[in-house]
Amino acid sequence: VTVPDLICIVSDDTKQPVTNPNFEPGLRVSVIGLPAPKEWRTSEGLKVFGPKHFGYDIEYVPIEKKF
Repeated sequence: VTVPDLICIVSDDTKQPVTNPNFEPGLRVSVIGLPAPKEWRTSEGLKVFGPKHFGYDIEYVPIEKKF
């Protein structure tokens, strides 16, 4: 999954989101990928919030085409 699509990490026990500072060894999580809002998937949206904006030399591939 690449930006702007979403990668959400949820605690299996509490069903609450888990952010990077809250990870600890042994924590059981589920990872969910979601499509970005359509505005971010346009050519203009990808210029502002796509992989190349963050320095990645890759093309955006929508999550639904990856799986």
